[in-house]
Amino acid sequence: MKRDMDLVRKILLHIEANKDGKINLDIPDYSRHEIYLHVELMEEKGLVVAIIEPSPDGPEHRILACVVRRLTWEGHEFLNAALDDTLWEKAKKLCKEKTGGLAFDFLKECLFWLAKSSLANG
Repeated sequence: MKRDMDLVRKILLHIEANKDGKINLDIPDYSRHEIYLHVELMEEKGLVVAIIEPSPDGPEHRILACVVRRLTWEGHEFLNAALDDTLWEKAKKLCKEKTGGLAFDFLKECLFWLAKSSLANG
């Protein structure tokens, strides 16, 4: 499975939109398996606090259950930088052009740089 930064952003948006303590991880066009694996990656990077129960058997990494508790400070910071759709698309395009991919740290720095540039020019 490839990491999908658009899915990471969508998951963060879903978590932030939570109003009643029940975080809905149903995201159109993505399987539960894809979403759970991305939540696991997001927890590893420190974007979310989650409880993840991996399957103990089978050759493929599967997740039986996944409960997101909340965004971390880092998760909020990244999401705040990625909220604007235009800025998000610009940052992805710039990262792909300059680095050939979408490494998380480069994407985050690019988002912050674009936001700072727009403030200075605005």
